[in-house]
Amino acid sequence: MNAPALLPPPVPLPCRICESPTYRLCGGCMQARYCCQEHAQLDWTSHEAQCYRLPAPPSTTPASALPCIPPTTPALPSTAIRVRAFLFKPDEQCERFIDVFFNLCLPPERPSPVPFLQEYFPVNAGAGSLRSKIIWEGGTAERLRYPLQVWYCAEAVARGTPVNRPILRLAGGRHTSLCGTVVALRFSGTRCIDYCDIKDLDLTRLGPWFAKF
Repeated sequence: MNAPALLPPPVPLPCRICESPTYRLCGGCMQARYCCQEHAQLDWTSHEAQCYRLPAPPSTTPASALPCIPPTTPALPSTAIRVRAFLFKPDEQCERFIDVFFNLCLPPERPSPVPFLQEYFPVNAGAGSLRSKIIWEGGTAERLRYPLQVWYCAEAVARGTPVNRPILRLAGGRHTSLCGTVVALRFSGTRCIDYCDIKDLDLTRLGPWFAKF
C-alpha cells in the first residue's frame, strides 16, 4: 500500500524524516508532517498503523468531506496535461494540492488554456458562473515571472457565502468577499499560454491578493 498524498498545513512544521520545515502533511491522518512524497513513503511502514485513513465514501457523502480520497476525473482528451494547483474549500481548514488537467491544443480563437475544473465547483454553478482573474504582481508589487490564475464561482461571491476559511486565514483574518470554492494555478510564463506546477511560495503572493479582493 502506498502512503497517502501530502496536503499543506497552515504553518511549517518539521518533517518526520529529516526535520526540515514543511507546509505539507499526511492526507490520511492530517497529522504527520513530511517535506516530500518520498519521505512519506519511506516512513509509511511505521506510520501506517498510526494513520487514521478514512473509509471509502458512500454515495450520499460529499467528496469534500474526505480530503484523503482524490475526486474522480472526468473523461479527458488525449492531449490533456496535468499540473499541480491549490484548492481552497470553504469547509476545510487549509488549502491543499490537487491535480488539474488542461488541454494544450487550443483553437485559434482561444489563446489561453482552459483547465478542467467542473469537479471542484457546485453542480448548479453553470458555465457562466465560473470566473477567473490573473495575478500579475506579488505582495511587494514586483512583477511576477510566473503569474497566478484564480478561478472562483461568481454566484458565491455575489451571495457572500459560504465563507472560505483557508482564504480568510491567508488574508490574515481580514474580510474578503472571495467566497465559495477557489482554485489557484500557476502560468509557466508571462505569455500565459500554459500552466506549470504551483509552489508553496505562491501562498505568500495569494494571501495579499485575497485580502484585497
